[in-house]
Amino acid sequence: MYNKEEEKNISLSNIIQSNKEGINIQKVINDKIESDKELDQLKKSVVLSTEYLSKYPNGKILASTLIIPHKRGADCLILHQLPNEKINPLPLLIFKLSEIYGSKGLSYINLGPAVGTFNLKDPRYKEMTKYKGLNVNVIEYIGEYDLVINKLMYKIYLKKLEKNKKKKKK
Repeated sequence: MYNKEEEKNISLSNIIQSNKEGINIQKVINDKIESDKELDQLKKSVVLSTEYLSKYPNGKILASTLIIPHKRGADCLILHQLPNEKINPLPLLIFKLSEIYGSKGLSYINLGPAVGTFNLKDPRYKEMTKYKGLNVNVIEYIGEYDLVINKLMYKIYLKKLEKNKKKKKK
């Protein structure tokens, strides 16, 4: 992620320095500022991760989960992280779960109410979008676990939800 962001950052710098006509320079500058912020955050994460690696060369358990896989997906019953740690291990744990169960052909992981929201305003939204392309859908249900008993109505509900999300993005 750091390397990708660094490439993007260098590319934006080159565009700004090229001073070509027809480029919305203000947008490029704004994108560069956002990229600088993201790069700084990623640098901090790399430094923190390196510190943890040197301090705990044999590893340290920072999070745990209880997963029940079944025919099409997996349900997460417990998702726990150690309190008062500088590193948030949940994104990596969810990434690994997605990787493992996606490679086994499962189509989703139900994380229950454990992860936070997938709302654009949520500070962890960027972390959650990293799980795209792992052959699984990361799902979060609000509140308690619900058993779908009317699959047709549930599919209609999901379609309507997707349409509403697309409208909000526009």
